[in-house]
Amino acid sequence: MEKLRRATKILDAVTPLRIDCGRLCHAACCKGEGEIWLLPGEEKLYANNPGFTVKSYETEQGTNSIHVICKENCWFNREIRPFFCKIFPLYPLIMVDEYERIRIRLVLDPRGGSLCPLFSRPEKITRTFQKKVRLAVRLLCRDPEMLTFFRESGDFLLAMEELKQQLISTEAPWESL
Repeated sequence: MEKLRRATKILDAVTPLRIDCGRLCHAACCKGEGEIWLLPGEEKLYANNPGFTVKSYETEQGTNSIHVICKENCWFNREIRPFFCKIFPLYPLIMVDEYERIRIRLVLDPRGGSLCPLFSRPEKITRTFQKKVRLAVRLLCRDPEMLTFFRESGDFLLAMEELKQQLISTEAPWESL
């Protein structure tokens, strides 16, 4: 839990842009009724907070996938945001090489393409933000459970993106009628 607190603290003062990007799009990623993944153990930070609802789902692999729903807009207070809200629109893909070295590749989170204007201009995401995200993720990956979570969730997102690309590039069945 201490690593999680330290990792989220690293991200408290940074945003993807030099200004609060939520002002540009009216905090589009914070609106709606969507759920956000929580890191292992992060649900403890929100369990007794009336502004959040924590949900747990059993996956096909028999593990729990923990999510949170914001009942109130927390975009104005970076300190209370879940980890994945703090790093949005990025997502870390984790690779471990044959020497057990962790490699972090930051990608745009494929779930946010319809929400975030930065998807059309990813070069605008500051290097400072990217460095802080990598630093926070690297700290978390020192924990074996977190490392496994990042690797498995990254694999899931890659599979989702691959399926999306296949659907886009495949001719719709009704077009041949």
